[in-house]
Amino acid sequence: MDLLTKTDTVAPTKKATAAKTAPAESPVITPEFRFVRTDRMSIDEWNDLPEHPNQRDTEKHARYSTHLNVFDPTHRRVTAATGPDGKMYVVDGHTRRWMWKQGFTKNLPVPLSLDVDLYSCPTRDALAQLYYRFDSRQAVETPQDIVFGTTKALGLDFKSSVMRSGRYGNALVVSYEYTHGRMFDKRNPDVIKDCVLYFKDELVLLDATSPVTADMPAAFMAAALLTLAYSPVHAKEFWTKYNRDEGRKIGRECDAVHAARNLLAWGKDQKKLGTAANYREIIGRVVNAFIAFRKYETYKGKSGIPNPKDDEALREFFIAVKRAKAERGFK
Repeated sequence: MDLLTKTDTVAPTKKATAAKTAPAESPVITPEFRFVRTDRMSIDEWNDLPEHPNQRDTEKHARYSTHLNVFDPTHRRVTAATGPDGKMYVVDGHTRRWMWKQGFTKNLPVPLSLDVDLYSCPTRDALAQLYYRFDSRQAVETPQDIVFGTTKALGLDFKSSVMRSGRYGNALVVSYEYTHGRMFDKRNPDVIKDCVLYFKDELVLLDATSPVTADMPAAFMAAALLTLAYSPVHAKEFWTKYNRDEGRKIGRECDAVHAARNLLAWGKDQKKLGTAANYREIIGRVVNAFIAFRKYETYKGKSGIPNPKDDEALREFFIAVKRAKAERGFK
C-alpha cells in the first residue's frame, strides 16, 4: 500500500497553583503544612540532614548561583521540614550547603551556625508543596528541574541520559494537554508533577528503549509518550527499533521505522522540530508511522516519510489514548 497518498486513521478504542515566593518572614499556617518554630542549628547538624526528595540537580545550579559568592547575612537563614516518615529534610538551602561543603564560595567563611525555619508536613504532597514555595531569587526552578525532582521523588531509576536529564518537560505537558483537551501552565510545578505521574509508566517504558537526545526532539518525545500510552507493547517495540535505527529499506520501499527516521531528517532539514507551532503536525506524522508499523504496512516513494494526520483523526487518537489510560486507572 502506498501510504504517501493515504492518511491513516484509528478508531477511538488541578490542582491549585503553588506560587513560588520568597520564604515567609513570619509563621505561616496552611491546611497542607504548618510552621513550627525557628531553631539555631550548627553547620554540622545542617550538613547531616538529607536533601529534599524533590531536590533538583544541585551541582548544576551551583554553577549559576554567583550571588552566593557575595556576603549576605540572609544566607544564614534556611528552611527544613519534618516529613510524614518523621525524618527532617532540607527544604531551602541545598545550593548553599553544597557550595559550602565544596569550598566554592571564594573567600567567604562558612557560617558556624544557621537559623532554621522548621515546618511540619504530614503528607508527601505537603512536603512537595512546601519545597516549591521556597527558592532563592536567582536560582529559579525550570521545568527541567521540576521533572528531575519529581522523577527522583517517585524513585524512577532511569538508565538513559535522556531520561535522567529531565529535559522533556515540554513534551510531557504537550502530551498531557492533547489527552485532556485543554491548555496548562508549563511553569506550574503542580502541572508538571501531574504530567509526570500521569505518564510515569510510559517514561519507564521509553527509558527501556534507550533513547538518544539527538533522535528525540520534543515532538518525537511527545509522540512516544502518547503511543506508549495507547498501545504499550507495540509502541515499545516500535521505539526500540527506532532508537536502534533498525528500520528496513529495500529500493524505493521502506518500513514504518525507517519512515520515522526519514521524518526526523526531514524535520531537521525543514527546521520544523524546534518550534511548538509544528508539534501537532510532527506528532500526527509519527502516530501515522506507528499505526503503519502495527499493520505491517510499508512506505513507497522517494521521500518515504509519513503523511500528516488530519485534525479529526488526530483528535480521535488522543481520545483513544485517554481512554486507554483511564482503563489502567489514570484520569
